[in-house]
Amino acid sequence: MWMWIVGAILLVVAVVLFAVRTSQANKLAQVLAVQTSSCDEAAERCLAAAQAGLTWSGYQIEIKGACQPRETLQAELSGRDCACFKCQVVREWEEERDETDSEGNRRRRTQRGSDTVSQNEILNPFFVQDDSGSILVDPQGASIDWVKSVEKFDRGDPDGGVLSLGGFSLNLGGMRLGGGRRTIGYRYKEWILPLQQQLYVLGGPGMNGSEPCIQKPTGREGKYLISVKTEDQLVQGARTAVRWLTLFSALAAIGGVVLLSMWMAGM
Repeated sequence: MWMWIVGAILLVVAVVLFAVRTSQANKLAQVLAVQTSSCDEAAERCLAAAQAGLTWSGYQIEIKGACQPRETLQAELSGRDCACFKCQVVREWEEERDETDSEGNRRRRTQRGSDTVSQNEILNPFFVQDDSGSILVDPQGASIDWVKSVEKFDRGDPDGGVLSLGGFSLNLGGMRLGGGRRTIGYRYKEWILPLQQQLYVLGGPGMNGSEPCIQKPTGREGKYLISVKTEDQLVQGARTAVRWLTLFSALAAIGGVVLLSMWMAGM
């Protein structure tokens, strides 16, 4: 029986790994296929696409340049100036549980868990600037590689029941733990797109009112990437991911087929 269960699990894992591998391969192909445009050229292409009604996902633009604010934000936890940010506060807790094994023996063990008490994400449009000029980028719907700006863990519950860090404040109030759970502490995490950060952007042409902008391509095929990594780093990372995902998906598929074959032969 165990052969059937493990074999089926391995086949499911193989399918999932192959789907991720396909996504990485498509990302690699699109990054390699699209040539870099200057910001001025990108703006002209956006205007031309709007005038010609070209909105399909295969029409893509790639730019590289420095992140400049349309509206300067202050990240919630760090207070750093940025174009966009996301952050979360996670409470980690533990509790004692009584368990009974198959022989009727009871034992007590400590179980740990976590829950998110706060999260926030602000994705305002911003400019990317190079030597030719600048173009607006709308980050909604993009896959973003961020810069981590906060990674902090505070043990225990805060005095007065109020979490506070930078410009963030949260009164736990009715969010207190119950059922025998004890707070271990709170983990603060924040990611930003810093001003002046060099960015790689691959997206589709669009218009923000009368202003040319890069945005999420229409359809499912076109990738929308905003990354603090260079194009070479993205290509190398995608190639490595495709290589290992191909290997592991093949091994999982082979293992699943072998185990299911052995199970069927023994029936």
